[in-house]
Amino acid sequence: LPLLLWRSGWRWKMPAALTCGMIGMSQSSSAMVIGGILVLWWVWTVAPAWVVWIVVGMVGTFLAVHGLDWNDEGRLRAWRWWWEQYCLGVGKRPITGYGLGQVMMDSTRQLPGWPDATTVWRHAHHAPLHLMIEQGLIGLALIGWGVVDVFIRWWRLPKTPIRQMLGGIGFAFLGTSLVSFPDHLWVLGVMGLIAYCGIWMLSAQRSMV
Repeated sequence: LPLLLWRSGWRWKMPAALTCGMIGMSQSSSAMVIGGILVLWWVWTVAPAWVVWIVVGMVGTFLAVHGLDWNDEGRLRAWRWWWEQYCLGVGKRPITGYGLGQVMMDSTRQLPGWPDATTVWRHAHHAPLHLMIEQGLIGLALIGWGVVDVFIRWWRLPKTPIRQMLGGIGFAFLGTSLVSFPDHLWVLGVMGLIAYCGIWMLSAQRSMV
């Protein structure tokens, strides 16, 4: 969606609208929330302030009338179980973690209390929690440092369309990381790298000027 929204020329807006429609058809609450924020941000960058507030009012009215059919698909219960099992349980390793692939390996062991026995949870559906389980506070701190560093670099860049596009991609990647596992999916993982590396390149070019 960010790749389409911040492209110049209105011929890109039709596929962007179709993409929004596909997001709505997915019935994914998190996708609709993140997609909605991206669209509002795009409107904010290209439209006068009064247009933005009209759009915000329309969205707010829609949500007030219809609400958002949120279904966590068992995520909250699963996160609570993982937190108690790995971070508070016997033999916990909060500093170094249990090693890469631990969640995937444990999903095949049928551990007592494993979240939703009818579904194979190979990933925690929450990247920070998954990262802490497998790489501990050390891994979480390193990744957190990288995210904060690239955000600061992005914030200092001129507000060009490519800067906004990369920021939108990064936001979508990080947002979905809180409820899913884009870092474990090749296509979405590449998009995250495009945002990270693209911001780094723009920052490096700007520092050389």
